[in-house]
Amino acid sequence: MHLDLNNGWQFIDHYDQAFLSSFPSSAQTIDIPHTHKILPINYFSEKDYQFVSMYQKLFDLKDLKDNKRYFIVFEGLMLQADIYINNHFVGHFVSGYLPFEVEVTHFLQALDNRLVVICDASEDKKIPPFGGAVDYLSYGGIYREVHLEERESFFFKEILVSAGMDGHVEIKHQLDNSKNLALKVYYEIYQDDKRLAVFETDNFVIPNPHLWTPEEPYFYKLRAVIQFKDQLIINDMRFAFRTVMFTSQGFFLNGKYRKLIGLNRHQSFPYIGYAATKSLQEFDADYLKYHLGLNVVRCSHYPPSRHFLNRCDDIGLLVIDEVPGWQFVGEDYSWQEQYLDFLHRMIVFDYNHPSVVLHSIRINESNDYHELYLKANHLAHELDSSRPTTGVRNFIHSELLEDVYAFNDFSHDGTNKGLLHPRKVLPFLKKNKPYIVTENNGHMFPTKSFDDENHRLEQAKRHLQVLDSAYRHKSIDAFLSWCYADYQTHQNFGSGDHICYHGVVDIFRNDKMAADVYRSQLVNEPVLSVLSSMNIGEYPEALLPPAMVLTNAEFVRVYKNDELIGDFYPDKKHFSHLPHPPVVIKSYISSELDQDKRFTTRDQKTLKNILNYAGTHGANRLSIIHQLKMAFLMTKYHLKHADLVDLWNKYVSNWGSDKVIYRFVGYRDNAPIISKEYGPSLSFHIALTPSKTELKVDSTYDMVLVRVELLDQFNNRVSYAFNSLHIKTSNNIILLSLKADGLVGGATSIIIRNANGKKGVGYLQVEIPYYGSQKIEFEIK
Repeated sequence: MHLDLNNGWQFIDHYDQAFLSSFPSSAQTIDIPHTHKILPINYFSEKDYQFVSMYQKLFDLKDLKDNKRYFIVFEGLMLQADIYINNHFVGHFVSGYLPFEVEVTHFLQALDNRLVVICDASEDKKIPPFGGAVDYLSYGGIYREVHLEERESFFFKEILVSAGMDGHVEIKHQLDNSKNLALKVYYEIYQDDKRLAVFETDNFVIPNPHLWTPEEPYFYKLRAVIQFKDQLIINDMRFAFRTVMFTSQGFFLNGKYRKLIGLNRHQSFPYIGYAATKSLQEFDADYLKYHLGLNVVRCSHYPPSRHFLNRCDDIGLLVIDEVPGWQFVGEDYSWQEQYLDFLHRMIVFDYNHPSVVLHSIRINESNDYHELYLKANHLAHELDSSRPTTGVRNFIHSELLEDVYAFNDFSHDGTNKGLLHPRKVLPFLKKNKPYIVTENNGHMFPTKSFDDENHRLEQAKRHLQVLDSAYRHKSIDAFLSWCYADYQTHQNFGSGDHICYHGVVDIFRNDKMAADVYRSQLVNEPVLSVLSSMNIGEYPEALLPPAMVLTNAEFVRVYKNDELIGDFYPDKKHFSHLPHPPVVIKSYISSELDQDKRFTTRDQKTLKNILNYAGTHGANRLSIIHQLKMAFLMTKYHLKHADLVDLWNKYVSNWGSDKVIYRFVGYRDNAPIISKEYGPSLSFHIALTPSKTELKVDSTYDMVLVRVELLDQFNNRVSYAFNSLHIKTSNNIILLSLKADGLVGGATSIIIRNANGKKGVGYLQVEIPYYGSQKIEFEIK
């Protein structure tokens, strides 16, 4: 029996001992997941959420049985809690980022059970990641689901399954058998609901297994059975056959070489902090794989929700999971024991997820601690011999105790080639060890979605450069940039507003230019992103510099007011290792000049080159050669200064034109596959893009993230819009964002949830004064 305990809690935002006996009528009714303090996007104090709160859940258990055992499972609360059931104290527990359970068998009753949780979100210096500075927020509350489980007097405490590409299956199980009964354990293996075999041993072989791959994440079912006389206890779970290998020559999955390209992810969302339901966890996994095209994600710097890992399993997104921590290692015994406990729990938590390919077991960016990390590495291998270990450091020649050397390479400053050569980073005696780059960029060039165009372009260029460098070195098994999305942080970090603007998408999950760096390399669908608005007023001296186009097309054909400018090809000279180097548009003079009969064909070309250089670099920066050639043309064709001004206005600045529209067309196999237009933004419309249009109650309420954008007539986001929003919802939709917020750089996202017990059709309506409104409907089941 499984009883969800997520709906209808009472919440008080402070502690009072009197509330252990009875909650006041002023207590707020909430549902789990819950963040105990809604924060604005920026400009707040992290102390705002670091307090002790109290939760109460009243429930009946009419089918309570005397011969059963009962456990309450908390999937995650921040940071630690005292648990009471029916006025009995049943324990103090540290959760943070990992689940825990408490047995309540002897305290339950059929009716009117009262569960009280005292939840302490303070940053305890004896518990990782705390003790020093931490570059992310931990928020507070019971932010993952809670349920009650009914079990027999004997049951499986753990069932850990590893299955390799050779078909060998190894099962580690642990029983709770306090009565020392004569129990028999056996396993049934199912493929597509067909039973293949039955085994009474923990080691066996399935011939020619269907392997799990990112392209086809295939699963088998394991039925683990405990038999006591005629009684059967059945546990069903899925597992997959796959083998991972990190080597000095690259990463191999099932014996096949793969270059791992990914990003680091923080699990926080705007407003709700960590309290994201299953659908938003899945949204992030899907966005990483399907939108950005990545094949690996690092869970920095703590274990994620099971919903996130389950979705990574389902879609074939590989995962590097990491023990909680950030730079600091406590010297006292209790801190280190808690770290080792977290490590143990993380590995067990990860074990049956085929997407998890690497355990990051040392504290992110910490110094070398030989004895502690020797113990941690031994523990990890003892618990899970099927996965290698790593530990992330940010200094070269660190002691390597793990299987894979992980390094945060922040050497790129925008002027050098990109990444350090692995040989410069690895200790001398470890030259042939597997090597991965776990972070780069990020804080080296913070970029806001509303920064000026040159700033956003520079971030994209830096990601291009390090990605090209990663492809250059086959010995870099995995390359992960910092980071996926902007995130809220402590006062020591960020831009002074409690946000680190390090992401390739913003905190609302809206793309910056850098996001298209990855999309253009890794997704199959046509991609064409022009990293310029083509507005001369955006640039100094009203000059339009060469435009960079990120695309997976073979070449780009460019038009200006339907006049052909020319065909442009990937820049393989500067980005020779990328699958799809960017295309640089260096000329904006259309073929219209070729029709100017005043000039010979040769002189048309000369004049075009001079005008184009002046338009992209400035007329006062013409070289002596340019000046001499122009003087020759002026003499030859009796041109006056006014004639040069006319030529400039017509072919370069376009002064006096009604409008200038640039069209970029990507071609593959000499056929157009994608097209984008840019020009003056003269008309506007609101676009609402939901993560899904169905809210479905599962174990708890459901969430949807709705992207809100103000677009021009070319469907391009207007990057400097900060308009306020007027938001309306139906009575079966609850708004989780703040009504007072508005667009940030032309876009934002709104998070909604369903109201309990109210099914049917709901709606969200967004109005932007002057620009109208849009409405979107949701089916609530």
